[in-house]
Amino acid sequence: GLPVLELGAGTGVITKAILERGIKPQQLVSVEYSKDFYERLTRAFPGVDFRLGDAFALEEVLAERRGEPFDCVISAVPLLSVQMEPRVGLLEDLLARIPAARPVTQIPYR
Repeated sequence: GLPVLELGAGTGVITKAILERGIKPQQLVSVEYSKDFYERLTRAFPGVDFRLGDAFALEEVLAERRGEPFDCVISAVPLLSVQMEPRVGLLEDLLARIPAARPVTQIPYR
């Protein structure tokens, strides 16, 4: 199947849950902005395709996977703290990366 895209992996709580649901590490692409978290994640979850970068710059962060579709998106990016225009832009970008009727799941933060 298609890989899963995770945004904002942070400490790895969601990453762990995704893997526990049966997604193989090599089927998970995960973007993390913090270098410290990124380094911890790569040690904690071997086989996951972690990308250090900004979820709002996916063309750059996922350059080697350009045009590759994802099965779904699981995002922990704090969207409510971002201006409306980049928020909508990110959602449009994510929807373009998944097949019709597949989910973009947003984990909200306040």
